[in-house]
Amino acid sequence: MKWIDVRAVASMKEPATMAIMHPLESHAVVASSRGTVSVFDWEAQAQVGHYSIGSCGNFSEAMSISSLHLINPLGQAKLLAGTRDGKVRIFASHAPDFVPPAGNQAPVFPRPRLLTAFTALPWASPSISVGYGHNQAMPSASTVGQNQRLKAHQQNLTPTLSVNDTGLDSALSGSTLNEPEGCGLVTAWNQRSGILFAGGNDKEVRVWDITQEMCVEEIAVASMGGITCISHDGVSGNIFAVGNTNGLVRVMDRRMDARTGTVANWREHTPSKICNVFIRPGQAEVVSASENGDVKYWDLRHRESVFTLADTHPDHTLQYMVAHESAPVVMTASDATVKFWNQRGSSIGAVPANRSGASGAASYMKTLAGYGASRTQMVRVSAAALHG
Repeated sequence: MKWIDVRAVASMKEPATMAIMHPLESHAVVASSRGTVSVFDWEAQAQVGHYSIGSCGNFSEAMSISSLHLINPLGQAKLLAGTRDGKVRIFASHAPDFVPPAGNQAPVFPRPRLLTAFTALPWASPSISVGYGHNQAMPSASTVGQNQRLKAHQQNLTPTLSVNDTGLDSALSGSTLNEPEGCGLVTAWNQRSGILFAGGNDKEVRVWDITQEMCVEEIAVASMGGITCISHDGVSGNIFAVGNTNGLVRVMDRRMDARTGTVANWREHTPSKICNVFIRPGQAEVVSASENGDVKYWDLRHRESVFTLADTHPDHTLQYMVAHESAPVVMTASDATVKFWNQRGSSIGAVPANRSGASGAASYMKTLAGYGASRTQMVRVSAAALHG
């Protein structure tokens, strides 16, 4: 069994922050820290989409994309993009129809239609620590109005950003982030129930009904640190897990009171930050990974981990982990290597990072997606296929 068949490599102009794979089409959707989305066809080895999620092509650090999900991916897929400032935008398509230009003309990729947008997590809004833009201008009256609306949103839990609301993007243009490491907006999407879990700087997880654009539940997770990742059971969405900056993994049941709804508390990763947590659909198995390179397997019926993959990336920080939904395989990524592991702890494949020296490595297959964060101007996007 080999997982190292590199099918395509693509370079981006902006540092990548998040990537997903379409389950049917040969598309890799990659988001950047400048609020852009690039779509690559890894079979055709060509770029088929590139657009900004901000209004009027507005760029700022507050627009850094931290979450990507495909809504209804088996039908007419829509793209949900969440940014570090707590905003969620839903587009009619992840890759609008594109006609390649004739001759040597530069391609002009269309921007998908914005269906709706709202503030999923007001408390994730980044602070402005240096100034209000490149020209150090004071906030305008429209900016003050946006702040007042944000306060109102925190009180009545209704969306503050509409499709025509472009002032918020303008108000945040040029602002700088001053958040704790690993905070911002993190989300988990449940296709069956149509709900979105949102967490971040605050010690609460918000549950949103996307069809109504309404926050239907706030669940306190009192976790002594920002929430870095969220996962759910993949079926009803009643069971969900969160990881935080201090190495805590907590599993909760939405059907129970918040004070008694904790199913499990695991602290074996402490003090290393949790990179990702994954609940295997329909099972009692949970997989988590921390920056120190440890990947731990948990059983909801036990208080201690049942198996540990220790130091998966020696001398490197583990940046991401993703587990296969049905096969007993996990993938880990650092700035040097992408590795595949079976449940016995044996390495079954590895893909080196870009030899040009650019940090960041990403490996994908149709049911397995992961990425390596990059602080440089390039990211490696590769497709891994399974061979018997």
